[in-house]
Amino acid sequence: MRATGMMYACKKLEKTHVKKRRGEAMALNEKEILEGLDSRFVVNLAYAYETKHALCMVLTMMSGGDLKFHIHNIGEPGLDKDRVRFYAAEVCCGLIHLHQKSIVYRDLKPENILLDDNGTHRHTPEVIAKKHYGMSVDWWGLGCLIYEMTAGQPPYRVRGEHPKAPEMERRIQTEQLEYRDTFSQAARDICSALLNKDPKQRLGAQRSGGKDVYCSDVQDIEEFSTVKGVILDKTDNDFYTKFNTGRVPITWQNEHPSDTPDESKQHLISTDSYMKNGMVSSTL
Repeated sequence: MRATGMMYACKKLEKTHVKKRRGEAMALNEKEILEGLDSRFVVNLAYAYETKHALCMVLTMMSGGDLKFHIHNIGEPGLDKDRVRFYAAEVCCGLIHLHQKSIVYRDLKPENILLDDNGTHRHTPEVIAKKHYGMSVDWWGLGCLIYEMTAGQPPYRVRGEHPKAPEMERRIQTEQLEYRDTFSQAARDICSALLNKDPKQRLGAQRSGGKDVYCSDVQDIEEFSTVKGVILDKTDNDFYTKFNTGRVPITWQNEHPSDTPDESKQHLISTDSYMKNGMVSSTL
């Protein structure tokens, strides 16, 4: 940001790739969900725009890396109990904000937890059994996260093991979780409560009221170069118009409360500069 020196990241979606994957609804859904959020514990969308070849979302810059790296690559695997407690509390605040908006996150895992400079996909039993599910899946995800931060390895498998999906599903549905000596009694209690196989009895799920909204993983739209054989035409303009809405009032007003739309565009650094600064996924 030229005016303030604040850094942002840019997530870029190639238009031809989105069209080939028929991902217009998914991309627009991600953008509209993000622009309605206002939490320090969720990556925020500041600006949405388009170039000739790409759809771009300007997002909170998280330069501290992802939580998976901190758990597995700095010293012995796992984190000390104070950090586990701190990160778990922040994730819990982010989930509560999403649930208040009737949003089920469904993809909570260490690689989707991004840290600022100050600081295995996991199905639940009800998803495996193809039963109706709601916000209870996010509390299961929080339990898995706390377990991995404490043990230095994901639940239901030993370090370095890579069991196939059917075996993991069997373990989740039938096996009891084992706790190592690194778990205090309090850590065991909260993991056991969050990883209850019965979603109705799971900690946090009892108070998850309201309408459940399921959203597929937006990471399915991956970053690729231009796709051959896909032609953009005038019929795509309606979608681009819906996406290309400029600044997001909730986030932008915190930094430039007096800007007009034209003035706000002048604050953006060039697209090339944003691309060099890297990308951040819309994750917790």
